[in-house]
Amino acid sequence: MLTPYQFASNTPIQAIDLDGLEAFYVQYGFRGSVPLLANGLGVTASYNIGVAFDLDKNIGVYQTLSLGGQQGIGLTLGGSGGINWQVNNIQDMEGLGVNVGGFIGGPPGVSLPFEASAELTLNPKAEKVSDLLSGFNFGIPSIPGITYDASIYGEGAYTNFSGITNLGDDYLEFSKSFNKMINDFELNLDHKLKNINLDSKKIGFDSKNFSNQIYNLLYEANLVPEIDLPEVIVRPEK
Repeated sequence: MLTPYQFASNTPIQAIDLDGLEAFYVQYGFRGSVPLLANGLGVTASYNIGVAFDLDKNIGVYQTLSLGGQQGIGLTLGGSGGINWQVNNIQDMEGLGVNVGGFIGGPPGVSLPFEASAELTLNPKAEKVSDLLSGFNFGIPSIPGITYDASIYGEGAYTNFSGITNLGDDYLEFSKSFNKMINDFELNLDHKLKNINLDSKKIGFDSKNFSNQIYNLLYEANLVPEIDLPEVIVRPEK
């Protein structure tokens, strides 16, 4: 919608979305922040796996790795979602990016829904200041999800897609890529949890059912079709 000011200033074209196709995404991942200096400055790193889609019915699975500087200490594990409005389709999300953000958790020993993470995505290819901000990501770690302590950070990130397809095309190829990415993520996540001495059962993470939970969410949102599996009969040996 154009405002009276935009008409009066003779700049209605600036309010029109010329790109046309924003990309939306949901993801699940892990972030850790470790101080190295007395003032709390240190490093942060994250790993996320997610599903992105656009208004042209493209959908794909991606992984994002990031590394940067931070102030604080803590970790977060959970789901989030966001939008990138500087892209024509989800393929434009692939490659290098710059993020600034932070997370905060509840006081130690207090069970409160006081945990959140937020992140802004910057466009390193921006030619003007108005194009610098390209999207945002926000999440309250769901169940399964945890957040300890707090951190603010700035970092570089790399996003890589696998299995991009259009929902009007053959679904089988995308399904295979999606399942492979989910399985790889489960193995990496279990390994990370063991390294930080966390019991995945205590935080409610069920790696065996994680891929089923993700697929059910996509199916309920009408993003993936129903899969009819053939009936398999197993006969016990005598």
